[in-house]
Amino acid sequence: MVGLSGSVNTRDLRLATQGEDEVDKVIEFLNKALSIEYSAVIQYCQHSALVQGIDRAVYEDFFNESSEEARGHAKLVSDWIVSLGGVPTIEAAHIRQATSVVDMLKQDLETEQEALATYRSAHASIEGDEPIKFMLEEQIVQEQKDVWEIEKFLEMRQIEVKTRNINLAAND
Repeated sequence: MVGLSGSVNTRDLRLATQGEDEVDKVIEFLNKALSIEYSAVIQYCQHSALVQGIDRAVYEDFFNESSEEARGHAKLVSDWIVSLGGVPTIEAAHIRQATSVVDMLKQDLETEQEALATYRSAHASIEGDEPIKFMLEEQIVQEQKDVWEIEKFLEMRQIEVKTRNINLAAND
């Protein structure tokens, strides 16, 4: 674990039960998750700027807070990658644009679901009781909560649309 120069190989310490190929696979998944988090930062920020009318009062804070949360996730994942001996990516995943709140929410739901699936893949690639596995479990829980929150917003929008179409006038 200690090299000739006295330096410690962090990969040997951080994932003791994993081979180098497995560590590289975990880093690959984490870099994919990182690129998704980068795109979420930008996407949520733009959505907060573009939301208009009455929807602005309801969704602007949600989009801003989600952008800040994604930025925190990006920092966390970057630190994990470095701790595992990797280099964090600087590339963002695809960024979607929309001008209607429903489309924004659908895009954000897709982004959160993609992040969730990527964290799950990273988790599944780790054998044993490695600390990073437990850290990923916490991240998976957070991403699942984000998915559920957006699904609730979308359900609220569907209820709102349905109630607008109800004709309350009596038909004689």
